[in-house]
Amino acid sequence: MLLNYFIGTAGSGKSTLTANLKTYILNRNPEVSVITLNLDPGVKNMP
Repeated sequence: MLLNYFIGTAGSGKSTLTANLKTYILNRNPEVSVITLNLDPGVKNMP
């Protein structure tokens, strides 16, 4: 199992980085499972 944890200020690109990394991993190996999780309680909708 591999775990990545991104922290940074609002608007720094954490969600974009996470989405792009997920796409990259799944394109390289579509048989793996990728789970993303946003722990920010202020976020109502994910892009």
